[in-house]
Amino acid sequence: MRVAVRCRWWLNGLWLVIAFAVPVPAETLIVPAVADNTLIESATGALSNGAGPAFFVGRTSQAVDFRRRGLIRFDVDAAVPQGMIVTRTELRLVLNQSNPQPIEIGLHRALVDWGEGESASSGGSGGPAAEGDATWFHTFYDTTFWASPGGDFAAEPSAMIEVVDAGEIYWTSTPATVADVQAWLDHPDENYGWLLIGGENTPTTSKRFASREATDPAEQPQLVVEYEAPCAAIALEVESRVLCEVYCEALDCDAPAHAASPRACEQLAWRFAQRTGGADLPCEPSGLDDF
Repeated sequence: MRVAVRCRWWLNGLWLVIAFAVPVPAETLIVPAVADNTLIESATGALSNGAGPAFFVGRTSQAVDFRRRGLIRFDVDAAVPQGMIVTRTELRLVLNQSNPQPIEIGLHRALVDWGEGESASSGGSGGPAAEGDATWFHTFYDTTFWASPGGDFAAEPSAMIEVVDAGEIYWTSTPATVADVQAWLDHPDENYGWLLIGGENTPTTSKRFASREATDPAEQPQLVVEYEAPCAAIALEVESRVLCEVYCEALDCDAPAHAASPRACEQLAWRFAQRTGGADLPCEPSGLDDF
């Protein structure tokens, strides 16, 4: 939903009249996964499950090569308008097969790009890795490699929950998941998704999650993203809010190709600073020192 707003200012000897649509705060959307895979521990790095109906997290009952780690990525940049401020996230997965052992599964931010090839298996043992697959050793089989076998990821999880029985599983919002999703929106070329890790110290804990290739769309992974326009994310009086909306959204004065003259943008920023006691515009975190 958007609300029409009409504004009028005297700038540079001319009246500036602007009509634009302001987004209502706290819009929510569901972002589908664009890639997922399983890192299957293997002495050769020749197993994967890029196109399978599920991905796996935990430890199998095998004596060796027993670890399984899930990879998942969402195209936040294609779903959320640029310049928005992410305020809440929620990852929803469907656990459709589970060993009874409860385990904690963490979302670790992946640090490098990885692939989803055409390998496919319904089981946790995976299948022969295909070109471009992520494997225990490879980011893209069989030409590029993780710096460390098992994936390159942030040591601290962005969120962690206990997972037990089959059903819908939710990783609710944390400051770290909000920061991850915001970074993926602002820097889409650095969006490598999350690596799901857990239950590796106890045998027979492997969990089977529906992947984006699951036949039932209702079981496919979903990332819920709540966001606000930059000016709605901070407390402002009405006139300051309108000045902010015009600068940041209607005229895109913070963008390389804005829709107004540099002087008009400078005047808007100056008026905003006057109204707010010198506050920074939220879409210009570096401040207004040049104005």
